[in-house]
Amino acid sequence: MAHSGLLDTRAGLIIMYIAFNSPFAIFLQRDELMPVTTSYYNFTQRFGRDWSLTSAGAVMMIAPVLVLFLALQRQFVTGLTQGGIKL
Repeated sequence: MAHSGLLDTRAGLIIMYIAFNSPFAIFLQRDELMPVTTSYYNFTQRFGRDWSLTSAGAVMMIAPVLVLFLALQRQFVTGLTQGGIKL
């Protein structure tokens, strides 16, 4: 980087910023790779008046997180109690 003449320059900062953020911008443009919360927001905008569909979508969004928490509940509680103890 020092040999390219971009060290501590505005152009170097811009190039680094573009290189770091481009994958995130490309990632969010594809519908099948959107985060679950963004997909649910788009779903509720489309079917906002149909409460049975939006409730089913919310349950489908929450279910994997709930199952993961229930499976690892003992580790969560252990971590919380370990963090609350002063040695």
